[in-house]
Amino acid sequence: MARQLTNINANFNANFSGRAVVALLESAPSELSELVRAHDAILIAVPAVSEALYLELEEVRGLIDELVAGRFEVVLFMSGSAVSALFECAHEVGRRADLISALRARTVACRGPKATAGLRRFGLYAKPEAGAPLTTSSLMRSLLKLELRDKGVLRFNGDSGDALATGLREKGAHLREISLVQRRSAKDTVESEALVKMIVNGALQALVVSCEIQFLHLYQIARRLELARELVYALRKRVVVAVVGTSARDVVEAHGVRPHLLPPQPQMLMMALMHFLETRAGVLRGALSQSPLLI
Repeated sequence: MARQLTNINANFNANFSGRAVVALLESAPSELSELVRAHDAILIAVPAVSEALYLELEEVRGLIDELVAGRFEVVLFMSGSAVSALFECAHEVGRRADLISALRARTVACRGPKATAGLRRFGLYAKPEAGAPLTTSSLMRSLLKLELRDKGVLRFNGDSGDALATGLREKGAHLREISLVQRRSAKDTVESEALVKMIVNGALQALVVSCEIQFLHLYQIARRLELARELVYALRKRVVVAVVGTSARDVVEAHGVRPHLLPPQPQMLMMALMHFLETRAGVLRGALSQSPLLI
């Protein structure tokens, strides 16, 4: 797919017989892909994040909402990687500040120095202190001193059914176990990087955003490439942007891009998109024919 994107980008000035080049951001293939092909457009289907990572990001976004709402009184991190994964996901969905604010209002505890150090990077400190060494046993002794009956406890990357989980449940706590394991590698961003460059270089007529996380991830890739400003400019001035759902619309607009199309159903979206592209192409051809440079 990355090679396909590169070839289309490099040969954009070639003759595509007037066919529109449409990029589709979605976590998994859907009917939108078939609708694009049915309208004789050149389809570029790019899952900006994998389906597994997308599901994890959705889960983290929901957890942050629950933390902000005060559903959990205690948050436990059982490893440094748990801290890193949570904050990486929060950054991807644009909610890191909300996560930090919510954790500051909760009792946060850690097992091991790496988790403690990871939290300190974000100005957060574990309470109660588990003592040294920061073992499961010392953490359990500290937590069992708290009044936990009917309290929500959120634990990241623990061993389900271990002594700590048993002890917390015996104290009457409502324990929720979360495991964050989906980490992105460099090769996972190759397609997204190519798409960002296509958009910036003018090799795309339309971008369809099916969910907000996909757009957020694409924007983060552009920031890493130092092309965020150019991406937003291109989406505002040169690319027809269509979104599926109000959540995607809100995120796209928050980044300075006003979507052109927001039909209530996917089938209507593709018809409206193609009509929009054809109309705009006609206007551009008319403007060019009136240009004194062409007389």
